[in-house]
Amino acid sequence: MKDEIRAHETKEHLVLVKRNQLPDGVKHLPAVWAMKRKRKAAIGEVYKYKARLNVEGQKQQKYVNYLQIYSSVIGWPVIRFLFTLRIIKGWKVKQYDFTLAYLQADIETTIYMDISRSFIAPGGNKSYCLK
Repeated sequence: MKDEIRAHETKEHLVLVKRNQLPDGVKHLPAVWAMKRKRKAAIGEVYKYKARLNVEGQKQQKYVNYLQIYSSVIGWPVIRFLFTLRIIKGWKVKQYDFTLAYLQADIETTIYMDISRSFIAPGGNKSYCLK
């Protein structure tokens, strides 16, 4: 969780804002953590713990907090095809883990999020939120 917050601070994704300075009619949304254990495929041993800070999606309103829902993904048939090409052509394959991948993309609206209970803002969490 500390690594996630540190990465957001380094990349300046989050800005601390006083709640009384929010634009009129704008609501702040709850923060939730998504926790995951990464395991080695062959033996099932946990080798990495990940924590991702998110806005609670079910509290968002269409055309207020977001305009559309879309995330480009690749399907298994395409992956199988590329691996088949890799074998035929003798290509080398590398695996990458993109830290904060979704946060590299722009969003259409400004979102204000509560500060997670796991962290304390200067002046208290009730006085501030994250933009």
